[in-house]
Amino acid sequence: IGAVGHDDNGRRVMEELRARGVDVSAVKTRPCDNRFAVITVDDATGDRTILWDRDPRLDLQRGEIDEARITSSRLVHVDDEDDGAAIVVATLARSRGITVTSDIDRLTPRTADLLAQVTMPIFAQHILSELTGVSDASEALQRAAAPHHQMSCVTLGSRGALLLVNGEILHEPAMPVTA
Repeated sequence: IGAVGHDDNGRRVMEELRARGVDVSAVKTRPCDNRFAVITVDDATGDRTILWDRDPRLDLQRGEIDEARITSSRLVHVDDEDDGAAIVVATLARSRGITVTSDIDRLTPRTADLLAQVTMPIFAQHILSELTGVSDASEALQRAAAPHHQMSCVTLGSRGALLLVNGEILHEPAMPVTA
């Protein structure tokens, strides 16, 4: 469920999803450019910078969200790009006892509202420290935990990820890759 632009990038996204057997019948096509990103990587450090643009016309309106698709799901994943739709969808799913996951990659005025509905947040490391004011990832993950979170995760780049489940912190090392 979502929206793509009517440009070549939007068409490519839809073609790739269809080729992989993804049901895109609920995706809307908008008269604007599709979201676009360029990622620059520093050869010396591996640090990356993401430059992106997303037209607000790609946001879904409440009436465009097919509640039956949400409530018939076993798991719902939302992102924080279209936070209005994400909050509506997460609220609907959670009210039906459906697990709701979300990547939290940026802080917005509505991040707290989204986290109030998500049952499995996946935080980018820099967001978790901004959110809690704590630089230690384990402590920040525990501080950000809410009673309704089934588990929480923070990604740590080349250091892997931490998962908080039942009060226990689990560390999963990153897989070595050569880029």
